[in-house]
Amino acid sequence: FEEGQSLNASALVSCATTKYLRWVPSWTRALEMSGFSGCAASELILLSDSSEMVLSLDDGSGSVQLFQQRCEPVVLTLVSPLSICGYRFQTAAGSDLQDPLGFALHGSMDGSNWLILHEEPNYNTTRSRSTTSDLFEIYVQNISLEEV
Repeated sequence: FEEGQSLNASALVSCATTKYLRWVPSWTRALEMSGFSGCAASELILLSDSSEMVLSLDDGSGSVQLFQQRCEPVVLTLVSPLSICGYRFQTAAGSDLQDPLGFALHGSMDGSNWLILHEEPNYNTTRSRSTTSDLFEIYVQNISLEEV
């Protein structure tokens, strides 16, 4: 696979082993309505074949949510590589105008070469606060990103 390459819809739903994750919000209700730029989410919930891991999207200030003035990628480093089969996110407690409606999840073993694990260009994110999204499955053929 090439960096940034997306897999087609006929790929098998499976798992990808990765050490780095890049959450990429691309647009929000606020951007759609008024041009205001800002993104917020509170958790990214990773599902492996045997467990669930909750990653807090904390800005380092002790906040329970990550808020960005611009919708920029967030890179998360896992302690050790994890086989990820799907994920969900939780809406933040603040305004629903900042919820991600378009987003992607990328994976990498070295933090430099990225593979698109899932892309959602137009998701109908709930307006409810602190609510978990639907499950998004990873579309790869059971590979380790070291093979990419």
